[in-house]
Amino acid sequence: MTPERMAWESDALIQWAAQHFPCAQFVVYEQMHPEDPFGRIMQQHFSRLNSVLHALAQYPDCEAQRRRFLQRVGGYGVERVMLCP
Repeated sequence: MTPERMAWESDALIQWAAQHFPCAQFVVYEQMHPEDPFGRIMQQHFSRLNSVLHALAQYPDCEAQRRRFLQRVGGYGVERVMLCP
């Protein structure tokens, strides 16, 4: 399965949960900032484990994650999306 397909499936899950659970809350624990030294090390680590971080390229930072959630749950009464400090 391609990374794009994996990201699409997780996006669909976010949207499904928002549609079916009116008080849904999401906790995102994702690797971010693939370009910094720690991000490169983490990508190498997960590659060695054959466990690629599929959504990292599409959602590399807090703003991209914020847009991801607003686009998928914005029509379901979401008042705010809080990500990152």
